[in-house]
Amino acid sequence: MDAKHILSLWEKTLSEKVDYLSEHLADELVIDFLGNDSSSQTKDEHIAWCVSDESATIGNVNVIFEGNGIAVGTHTAVNAEGEGRDIMFYGKFKNQKLIEWKVLVSVHQSNA
Repeated sequence: MDAKHILSLWEKTLSEKVDYLSEHLADELVIDFLGNDSSSQTKDEHIAWCVSDESATIGNVNVIFEGNGIAVGTHTAVNAEGEGRDIMFYGKFKNQKLIEWKVLVSVHQSNA
């Protein structure tokens, strides 16, 4: 598992509203959204959100570093209301599954 592959599955899940992602996420995964509106989602909560009409779309993926089971990078996101954000992510992989994911969400609108 690598960051570009997992993010391509995330992008496909969000755009098609079909779950291509959950088999690559560890059952104990909690996704932390950091920033002005901090929140967390369990794996099941996140998949439900991804396939809902309230989810965002992502693009412009840039993996800055990947090695030893860790990935760091950026992407853009556009929420259901059309507001764009810049995103920085940090993830950990183990046994071909994502076990940790933290997302820092910008407070300003991006040019996404």
